[in-house]
Amino acid sequence: MIVLLSMGCHCRHRTAPRRAIDLELEHALRRTQAANLSIVLAATGPLLLLCGFAFRLSYVPPSQIARVDLIGNVLLAAGAAAIGGSFWLSGFAFSMAPRRSLASTLMSVAPVVAYWFFVVRAQQP
Repeated sequence: MIVLLSMGCHCRHRTAPRRAIDLELEHALRRTQAANLSIVLAATGPLLLLCGFAFRLSYVPPSQIARVDLIGNVLLAAGAAAIGGSFWLSGFAFSMAPRRSLASTLMSVAPVVAYWFFVVRAQQP
């Protein structure tokens, strides 16, 4: 549960009213479930991105270029959405499951760092 302390009063018994979005999310998705879902999305997001890049770089006959480009773009968009959702869910679940949230964030950032280190940095003179 999110309890926001009022900024002006230092009393413990006063709390700010909860926002409606916080109440809806609290009932729809528990924070520990959000942390678990964040880990799953962090694991599948880079795989979807890799498949999308593979589709975009593969050689296909000219008659199938549009179909393969569409599949590649859909996979890239799904991978980016999975990683973005993983970041949002890990931030949402941080108060109840900080270790899982940090693990999910590191799992999402690691492929980007590895890509930069092995591909971008290797191409620089």
